Amino acid sequence: GVMLMSAGAPERCISMGTFLNLFRDDGGGRLTPIRLLAVDAYVLKSDFTTHQGNVHALVLEQGSYVLTPTIANPYFTPTEVPRARFTVTPGTIVYIGEYFLTRSCSAMTYAEIRDQGSRDLAIATFKNPGLARLPVVTQLAAFVVNDKAK
Repeated sequence: GVMLMSAGAPERCISMGTFLNLFRDDGGGRLTPIRLLAVDAYVLKSDFTTHQGNVHALVLEQGSYVLTPTIANPYFTPTEVPRARFTVTPGTIVYIGEYFLTRSCSAMTYAEIRDQGSRDLAIATFKNPGLARLPVVTQLAAFVVNDKAK
């Protein structure tokens, strides 16, 4: 299956850039790191004209996955890290929404999950036309604190 989402913020960031850690949930509290996804990283050209951000489409094996935000600054240690869970099934695109930071470059960030499915799917299929033949299931991410891996 394919995980589709976008991530962004009002502006690009250098010193406190946010990323999303993507893990496969192997059960029993075991999370296997898969990829780091940029949210407001200055090193990537934005897919949008209105803000800094990118559409992410990843082919993943069937299973359960977890996203956690992280700030790319070695001097910053979070006290709580929220998690969002989603499930990938074969032959489908699971759209989990847009992870949008309301403020760029800050340790005190607040993210909103927005349904930008039409926009994000259009960008993803423009970049990879083969995605157009797959059915889309919307499963908007819900980030929660104190979510323990099951």
